[in-house]
Amino acid sequence: MKKVVLILTLLFGAACSPVNREAEQAKAETTMRTFFSTLANGQYAEAVQLYGGDYEILAGWNPDLSPTDHEALWQRACEQNGLVCMEVMEVVHAVETDDGFDFTVTFKMKDGELFQFTGCCGETLPDPITEYIINVQSDGSGNYKVLSMPPYVP
Repeated sequence: MKKVVLILTLLFGAACSPVNREAEQAKAETTMRTFFSTLANGQYAEAVQLYGGDYEILAGWNPDLSPTDHEALWQRACEQNGLVCMEVMEVVHAVETDDGFDFTVTFKMKDGELFQFTGCCGETLPDPITEYIINVQSDGSGNYKVLSMPPYVP
């Protein structure tokens, strides 16, 4: 009887695994899309709740702000410091990691066109960068947090 229960448990777990993975990937993708949408729409307090990465870079760019004022740091980052805060256009690829997902995405500008980084500072890239890898990790309580920042254009 114990063998039958064990076998059924293993089979049931294996059958549910792809479904759970798909559900978790969808949940992580929704978190990522919402995070970038809130930044693009200036909803910085909401974005703070969805971000799980480090604020060291943002604090370094803004020494006049408190390093714990995450909402103000995001506002400066998106409006003055060179982060291009846009909505996700498309998820090109997703890879499961140990504790979340890496999404390869494209972004859309306010006019709906594809964002293309073509270079800066007088240099032009031979091939514009259009795809970005965004890391989203589980926070351990069933929710996901974005660990990557928007593209930076100096």
